[in-house]
Amino acid sequence: MQRGRFGRMVSRPLAALRRRVPRWALPPLALLTGMSVVLAAGAHHAHVDPVLRTLYFALFAGFFLQIGARHPSLRVPALRWIQIGFFVLTLGHAAAALIRIHGLEQSPVLAAILTALERGGVFLLGFLLISFGIVLWIPALVESGRLMRRSYHRTRGELRTSERTLRRMEQRMVDADRLHLLGELAAGIAHDLRNPLAIVKGAADALAQRERPRHEVQEHAEVIARNAQRAERTIAALLDLARPAHVPLGPVSVDGVFREVLALVAVEARRRGVSCTARPAGGLAVHAEASRLGQVLLNLVMNALQASTPGTELVLRARPQRLQDRNSVAIGIDDRGRGIAPDERTLLFTPFFTTKKDGMGLGLLASRRLVEMLGGRLGLYPRHRGGARALVLLPGAAVPGRPGATNLPQLAGSAS
Repeated sequence: MQRGRFGRMVSRPLAALRRRVPRWALPPLALLTGMSVVLAAGAHHAHVDPVLRTLYFALFAGFFLQIGARHPSLRVPALRWIQIGFFVLTLGHAAAALIRIHGLEQSPVLAAILTALERGGVFLLGFLLISFGIVLWIPALVESGRLMRRSYHRTRGELRTSERTLRRMEQRMVDADRLHLLGELAAGIAHDLRNPLAIVKGAADALAQRERPRHEVQEHAEVIARNAQRAERTIAALLDLARPAHVPLGPVSVDGVFREVLALVAVEARRRGVSCTARPAGGLAVHAEASRLGQVLLNLVMNALQASTPGTELVLRARPQRLQDRNSVAIGIDDRGRGIAPDERTLLFTPFFTTKKDGMGLGLLASRRLVEMLGGRLGLYPRHRGGARALVLLPGAAVPGRPGATNLPQLAGSAS
């Protein structure tokens, strides 16, 4: 019990010393402590004592040299006096050690010199320089500590000010990001509403231009009704954003989606003089959600129609694709429009980038997000023979009674 109490009494001061003393100073202090013990033990040896004293004062001189080298703020004239004082003591005791080792203290002159070196003028000069330096150094240390405390408080105040400024900037960035997201959301909804409204307007204009047979009027009315329903679904999706629902994925017939999209854009295509056709998909199915896939293809077809010139053809096609050991389906939309300029390819999916006069630059971005939500990929590539091709890659779905998809080359960077 007493041994434990004694151990705590010794360990606590040592722990406090380790916390307060720099690591670089611990070895010199330990060495000085050891030299002090050895010096006390060898004080009665005439030849050993001068050597030990020389090493002792040399360690002190080296210690204060390290202080000046590591702390430029303490490198004041007072420290120089202390360093010079220890150098005088070191040199004096080194000379005294040489005299004693060679046995020259019998000479009256050398004996007087030895006395001056060990206890006389040289010894007193060294201690006088050290004392003078310490007396001058203490105010410098006090002033340095005062400056450090003032600098610490000033730095702490600056850090608090910077922290408050940083918090305000972070809040502004959060607010700006929210406004950006809100604007992007509003523009995306507006874009999703613009396509069905444009089709409705085109169908209504076509009906107003001239008298039409009953079956054409009925066809135009069906187009208007379908697009009105699509706009209504878009608004309903906006209202459901606060409680997003799980998107049920399942097998979706590619041919069925093609027919739906072509029926929606039939009037707009005729108005623009563009022929829209779909190649039979051979019963292919994708693992997706029908309304969202239809929305993506409608956006891409409307973009292709707006980029096409009268008298050209727009083709929808699909083919099986083997990608990363998974059966997939590649859906392509080919047009013969202006194509894609090289400097535009890297900006296609950038928000608010558009080549159309009245475009908002969010259609492709919204379409890609929908495709990624369905587990697929979307790309837009120039065609070698003019125009562009939009490629939608989606996971394939098993169709009962149909063999698996065949292996085909992976999607290239440009279409032919």
